[in-house]
Amino acid sequence: MKHRTSLYALVLIVIGCTDPINKGQLGDVYLPPDIRDSTQITNENVLRAVYSSYKYSEGFYHEDFQGSNPYYENTISIHASNERPSYWFELSTNDRSQAFAWSESSSVYSSYYRKLESERQTEKYFEFRRVWQEHPSDVILSRVHKATYLDRSMYDRFNPGDTIAVFQKSPIDTAGFKELVEYLWSADNFNIGGAKALCSYVLDHGTAVEYLLFHTMVSFGDWGLSDQISVMRSTYLVSKQTGVVTCRKQIIRFITGTRH
Repeated sequence: MKHRTSLYALVLIVIGCTDPINKGQLGDVYLPPDIRDSTQITNENVLRAVYSSYKYSEGFYHEDFQGSNPYYENTISIHASNERPSYWFELSTNDRSQAFAWSESSSVYSSYYRKLESERQTEKYFEFRRVWQEHPSDVILSRVHKATYLDRSMYDRFNPGDTIAVFQKSPIDTAGFKELVEYLWSADNFNIGGAKALCSYVLDHGTAVEYLLFHTMVSFGDWGLSDQISVMRSTYLVSKQTGVVTCRKQIIRFITGTRH
């Protein structure tokens, strides 16, 4: 379905690109206004992105974790293994003490205890940097969402649905929603080989904002098998009135990659 500018106030942000190897971007690709037509993302573009250090297009939100691993505290992590519920929701609060208590419980009930080394907070989260003393290179960034920014209590990772969050920051606009989606995507995919954010669009429909992301997933082959690359289109939508965020994913193309 094409969006008619006569019906919607349309704001379009294109994250485009040139050379993934030399410039951290993705080739001379211009996607037409009908963004559901991905034919101008060529197989060559995709292969160059997947088999290079490229990860995000220019301007895409990401963080430098410097060898540590972000972990969002949840209903599983804060309980002993014999008391864990059958659902997995990420936690949120505006109370630093509550966030710390959840982080501490998570560390206590982990396979080994990581000591608190430092802490900080941003608009998005409380963060507690925890280190395993026997192996100082083992660092976890224990995080709890700020309730004034994000609520994920309706998104069960064991039984995921289309509704993934409620965006609490207002007013909701294209720039803020773009940052939210890229923040969530980069946190989930920062350490996953073959996950590359190719190109994206943000569309303002008046009562809602839509973000479309073209990205890749890779099943790596072994013992004579080839890598199987999926080119994905993820469509995120947020209601400006309620902040409810939905996401639908679709595989739009398979590409055979390197044979091992």
